[in-house]
Amino acid sequence: MLVLILQLCNTDGEAFMYYKGVQVTPIQYPYYPTQLGFDDNSFSYDDVKFLQRNKINLIQLNFMLPGLFQKDNTPSQSYLSEMKRVVQLCKDNNISVIIAMYQKHLSELNCGQGFPQWLLGQTLPTDSSHEFPYPLLQQITRNSNGSINQDQCKLITPEQTYYNINGVEHLYFNDSFMDIIQQFWKVVIKEFDYFDNIISYIPFTEPQYGNYINNLNSDILPQFYSKVLQSINTNKSILISGAINDVFDKFGEIISDNCLIYNYIDNTKILDKFKSNFQAVEDNTQSNFIIGQFGRDFSIIKQQLTQISGKTWIYPSLKGYGDLNAISLLQQPEIIQQLSYPYFSAVFGTHVKQTFYFENQSLSLKFVTGEISARSKIEISQYWKLFATNAKFVQGQEDVKVILEDGQVFLENINTGAEVDITIW
Repeated sequence: MLVLILQLCNTDGEAFMYYKGVQVTPIQYPYYPTQLGFDDNSFSYDDVKFLQRNKINLIQLNFMLPGLFQKDNTPSQSYLSEMKRVVQLCKDNNISVIIAMYQKHLSELNCGQGFPQWLLGQTLPTDSSHEFPYPLLQQITRNSNGSINQDQCKLITPEQTYYNINGVEHLYFNDSFMDIIQQFWKVVIKEFDYFDNIISYIPFTEPQYGNYINNLNSDILPQFYSKVLQSINTNKSILISGAINDVFDKFGEIISDNCLIYNYIDNTKILDKFKSNFQAVEDNTQSNFIIGQFGRDFSIIKQQLTQISGKTWIYPSLKGYGDLNAISLLQQPEIIQQLSYPYFSAVFGTHVKQTFYFENQSLSLKFVTGEISARSKIEISQYWKLFATNAKFVQGQEDVKVILEDGQVFLENINTGAEVDITIW
């Protein structure tokens, strides 16, 4: 399934890597992508070739709790095997992977998304007022097995989706839920951490800031995450998803031993917290420090991060294209063209800024050159074959060499430590 486009950047002080990716979210039973075809429920060889043609080098593979724990807390080996197939297929084709636990809804009866029904039977209050589909704000028609009719899934608003996860009061303090979430990550780390193309984990996708029913404004996310992170024993990056509550627009914050995150509307607060807390975590050499956000402009702190060497920084930004499925992409090549515009994918030096201007189809790049003879790379998809026939330097013409080779553009460093400002079209 090809859905929301995301961007991810990674710099270790020597090279800057820029990823463009899609989410793979199999939300219906059996909760893993099919092996054949190219549709909304597949992740096949055809999907991989589509990604490669359009220079998409990353997927966010979303795991579902009812897929891994189908009947009880015993992991499903068939589910693990299928998800490993996806990761291995990506590895064989040079595509990186983020693994996320994707749980937006309370119950799997809600269009397939949510916590396993067997778990809810152990944890839901006995009061009938909490039965599914509470707390949705409208009457929902259900099938004989209790699930929602598929044609009614579209009637559920985003606000109701996020309310629904709070149907269990004090979700973040519910021991049964915490146990299964911790067990989930222990299994995932054990089974997948050896894949070298997995670059990061997302412990919980789009959590609520508080609880819609109680503790709306309580600061409970840090306590929740501190428990979850105890189960993720890895040297890979841990990306904390920002708290999501579109109605109340509240964002949370957490600082832990092996990750550093800030989620604020006011980015000046991010900088203040960043400056005051960086020294405290800098000595933890086994960890990569993460700053994550959802749907917010990240340009303010991007340059701050790229100036720090010796660490790996990842900062994601979700583009505002909305959910796109495979069929709609095939039927609308102009959308693919917009999503797969040329970009600076690897910078050997210090990345400063890159901007693609659709109005004149030009890519503006600013960076400081690194090692002599090292080549930075611009990715060009199949829909931009005529790109890069012209280049104009504002600064640094004597410091890099522009090379067009096999339909790709490389900027080869002639001098080191030189500032380069170039526009290519």
